Amino acid sequence: MSPLRHNHTTDAGTIDLSLSLPPPHPLRAAALGRALQGIATDGEVLQRAVEFQSERGIPAHRERLAAWMTKLGMPVEAEELLITQGGQHGISLALQALTRPGERIAADVLTYPGLIDAAQQSHLKVMGVPMDDEGMDMDALARLCAQQPPRLIYLTPDQNNPTGVPLSEQRRQRLVELARSTMS
Repeated sequence: MSPLRHNHTTDAGTIDLSLSLPPPHPLRAAALGRALQGIATDGEVLQRAVEFQSERGIPAHRERLAAWMTKLGMPVEAEELLITQGGQHGISLALQALTRPGERIAADVLTYPGLIDAAQQSHLKVMGVPMDDEGMDMDALARLCAQQPPRLIYLTPDQNNPTGVPLSEQRRQRLVELARSTMS
């Protein structure tokens, strides 16, 4: 079956976890239909949708995001933000901005395949850090940083892809300590 026509319905008793999608719900299609209808009937919105966008994202979107982040206690100005075309685009941009070909990056030994692809395209070496049911092993990461310091560390603290393992609170604190000690 073509990936563009992947059917997410399941056989009786089977739950498809191959993609990170919300459970099917009849209101989702109706809401999407209303949104698309709104775009189609508003000439100004439709025109903006088909024009080239700023490479940094639509200013109104960045302003709303900055206000939301500030409300959450992470003050930021809209001019400091960059809206990406999705997670993979964001990962690729971050690697391009923060690394040079040949540098090393660290990631969980089982990590998001998109990171591996982006790292290969940027000619980076991915060093796998062991993990367990609490996430990335911070002692192993500390040893790696002492022996072969990576340019950056990639991890998803709330839900590792592909394992789904969250980084424990204790390990999150240890990661911050490790970062602070290597930066000083």
